[in-house]
Amino acid sequence: MQNTPPLSPSSVSLSDFAANPDGVLSLRQWTSFVWELMLYSLLRDEVLIQDEALVLSEKFARIFATPVHVRMLDELFDMGTLVVLKHPLTAYPEPGLQELALTSPLVARARYIQQYTTKGAQPFLPTAAQRRVHENLDGILQRHPASQREAGHGSTAYIFKSFSNKLSEILGDSRYRPWLLAEFPGTTHAILDDFEGYVADPQRALRRIAEAGREVRPGPESAFTRSIGYQVAETYSPRQAHAMQHFLQSAFAVAFNSRENAIGRYSASLREVMIMPPISEPERDPTVVTIDAVVRTPLRLPAPAPGFAKVIQEVRGTDAGKRLRNVIRSRSTTAFEEQQDAWNAVAHELASRTSKFRAVEIVSAVAAMPRAIATAVIVEGIYSPHSLLDPTFWQDLGVTKMIGTGINVSGDLLRHVTARWYTHRRSRQTLEDAVYFRSVDDTPYADRISDKRKAAKSSS
Repeated sequence: MQNTPPLSPSSVSLSDFAANPDGVLSLRQWTSFVWELMLYSLLRDEVLIQDEALVLSEKFARIFATPVHVRMLDELFDMGTLVVLKHPLTAYPEPGLQELALTSPLVARARYIQQYTTKGAQPFLPTAAQRRVHENLDGILQRHPASQREAGHGSTAYIFKSFSNKLSEILGDSRYRPWLLAEFPGTTHAILDDFEGYVADPQRALRRIAEAGREVRPGPESAFTRSIGYQVAETYSPRQAHAMQHFLQSAFAVAFNSRENAIGRYSASLREVMIMPPISEPERDPTVVTIDAVVRTPLRLPAPAPGFAKVIQEVRGTDAGKRLRNVIRSRSTTAFEEQQDAWNAVAHELASRTSKFRAVEIVSAVAAMPRAIATAVIVEGIYSPHSLLDPTFWQDLGVTKMIGTGINVSGDLLRHVTARWYTHRRSRQTLEDAVYFRSVDDTPYADRISDKRKAAKSSS
């Protein structure tokens, strides 16, 4: 009997948008944001967006302020893939907020943050534009009830316990220290030790905040939370505060995506947590990467105009659309061989339905590494292309051959390629300029390698 590696999750969480919505969403890129959501809708069953990000983002409120853009927002939900993850009803500390959340979940979430927690480290006071977009989103969700559910639905995991455990794991394992010190400039061993203590005893963090003369907003939770972490980080220098807040978001994304059983989206706004092999795993060079195959497919994405959601929805429902989602989720190397046919079929379905479009090119790649096989889907044409032809760039990253530009929307190739990023920051920045965001499957390292070894053994 042949053992088949399990499929990767069918959902993708916009982790970087949740961590820094204003940093990810530029006023000059709102059409690109829509195209990104179209692409994810072709590749995954669900695109998860945290209600907190929609509530807190000032740029999102400014973009989707006009009636035309409100209709555009409404149509995004017509695709049937976007899901807003709401604050759980039972997590609201008072009956009034619980009652409001039944009909107006975004308005309720905004009031909860305003009264109990923070936006980053600061109190939250929504602007008039933000209040309007909260009301508009609540109206849209009432028309699309399937596009909303409580965060953590169906999971018994307590998010802040998982978050604390992940922080304790990273801060307590000395093997992470070189990565932390280089990836989050401003951190020091002393500060990392301090935060290890705060995670173990949140009251220590609250005392430090109070002793610094700052207003303490602990929130209704008794555990160490992102809000507490952000507030205590502000008691250090600005550079140190920024570094620790950036790290806290990275650790939270792992816990959140694990609970939601979703791959996470990362970018310059949110760093992936480095996957550390088990201590028993023999040391090997993680940087030797050979690109074994590259497949290119031209694609027409419908213009973000009335009717685009119907096109994406129809293509998703075709045999070609279903097949593409299946092969993208597969972790086997044989599935990669099917990608060219699947992309070609989807390209044909899109072309037959679109007269106004954005021409992009899909680049699928499979790479061999010492400990894994990785695949990636890169989309060229949504952003300005960058040239990555300098051979020293790839030598710094330890890559013997690589492809160039676009956005990574599926797979974990770049996650593995970038194992040496923390020692080559300039090369890392060049790569991130070309690859606007990437998706990472946070399945535990040992499970992923075990699955691939079993598959390789059974096939041989």
